Amino acid sequence: EKPESLPVHLAVGRTGEKVDAFNNHCRAVLDAEVRTNTARDWLLSGEALTILQPDSLMALREYLLEHLDWVRVVAYVRAPSAYMSSAFQQVLKEPMRAPSFNVGESYPDYRATFEKFDDVFSAENVELWKFDPATFHDDSVVSDFVHRLNIELGEADETDQRSANESLSLEAAQILYSYRALT
Repeated sequence: EKPESLPVHLAVGRTGEKVDAFNNHCRAVLDAEVRTNTARDWLLSGEALTILQPDSLMALREYLLEHLDWVRVVAYVRAPSAYMSSAFQQVLKEPMRAPSFNVGESYPDYRATFEKFDDVFSAENVELWKFDPATFHDDSVVSDFVHRLNIELGEADETDQRSANESLSLEAAQILYSYRALT
């Protein structure tokens, strides 16, 4: 049986760049989904989960374990240079931000990002996968993800694997950076 994806919005309080808590809004969204979702397996997905602090992750884990027997955490991890390139492109794509980029600040701290998942969910329930498009099943991160998790996609799901947030070519990044720096 195909798991249902939970539409969770991590609309949580922030202090600077840190997320403070798994708050009432997020819990209300999950509660509404829990009441109507009869799937055996759930899929909770979002890059924002990596910025949750350990206490927020603990609250999320406790909440999920009220409704599920087991929680498995999986994540794709980019090589540092690929991560930094992606972060720079995100800065360029945001029209309200100045196109500045500090290489030292953008170097990923993988330990701080992922160790808390080992601590909260237990290391045997956490899997990190190398983000390497050259090795993806069927040349698609979506196909690779569902293949690794043994998820069966329906026909509509298979045809709707649009790529979102495509990376820019070097030339496009250069032009966009120049344009943004001069305007």
